[in-house]
Amino acid sequence: MASVTRPSHYIAETTNYRNFWFALAGVDLRNRFRRTSLGVIWLIVHPLAFTLILSVMFHFLFNQPLPYFSVYVFSGVIFWSWFTESFQLGAGSLLVAGMFIRQKNLPLIGYAVRTSIVSISTYLLSFVGLLAWTMLMGFWPGWMWLLLPINILLLASTMLPIIVISGLLGVMYRDYQQAIQIVLQALWFLSPVFMDKTIFARPHLRYWDAYNPISNMLALIRQPLMEYAFPSFHNYLIVTLSACALYYCAYLLLRRHERHIVYYL
Repeated sequence: MASVTRPSHYIAETTNYRNFWFALAGVDLRNRFRRTSLGVIWLIVHPLAFTLILSVMFHFLFNQPLPYFSVYVFSGVIFWSWFTESFQLGAGSLLVAGMFIRQKNLPLIGYAVRTSIVSISTYLLSFVGLLAWTMLMGFWPGWMWLLLPINILLLASTMLPIIVISGLLGVMYRDYQQAIQIVLQALWFLSPVFMDKTIFARPHLRYWDAYNPISNMLALIRQPLMEYAFPSFHNYLIVTLSACALYYCAYLLLRRHERHIVYYL
């Protein structure tokens, strides 16, 4: 088995089993919507229903413009589902793969890749619904939309180390999955997922919002989609630095615990 201390060999061995990872991801996706009437359409129906409820409520209570705010909420909700799934599905990724890990020594990051494929696939399907709703609300495609695939790819590369870290911590500390839900609930209200961005412009929240990775990740989607504007250098910098920090933490955890993780299963 290639060691994570030799990255080139480790990546090569992970790549050699790519068909295995894709097959596992395919099984996960099929099982997720097996025997449902709408199938993957639920990935659009759920966030759209939540968006409509929240948008109508904010429209009547706080005079939020319905077309703009509904797109704002929809984009935030599907991103948040992707972000939280990276933690929650990641926390169970190695536990679910326990029988494979016991049978053969494969790079553990491959199981994170499996989960990452599932999460990015569900996000992209939801994103199709977002694009349709955005155009229905009067935001027609502009050339800035060409940035969206690149920005989504950058966000996807940030989710992978989150899944790796959550997978390892979820095996070693069985309370992790419950504890991380509390943290995510706090971040839900402390980030502009559905709350008006102007709220975070207040003096006591300004710096938190500026350096909050979630705020900057959302800007990579909302700026080209809704404002027809290029995300700022600051947005890209914070997201990139966050990704680098996460990859470094994932590397340290894999280097220290990968060979012993089977004993925690």
